Amino acid sequence: MKLDVENIVHGGITGALFGIAYIFARSWWTNDYSDATALNLIGAALVGAVAGIAAFAVRWSTGADGK
Repeated sequence: MKLDVENIVHGGITGALFGIAYIFARSWWTNDYSDATALNLIGAALVGAVAGIAAFAVRWSTGADGK
């Protein structure tokens, strides 16, 4: 696996979606939808995108895909 622009974009988008889904799931679980504000969603998307990119970078650096 190569760490190229396609993998970085894929990791960022996937991480952002997981971050947003986490905020909605936490709000649904607690029945408190005041957490699902635009600022919280943007923050979760940013943190998720960075985490997704970092996950791809770690996977690339360790050669965890077996190639």
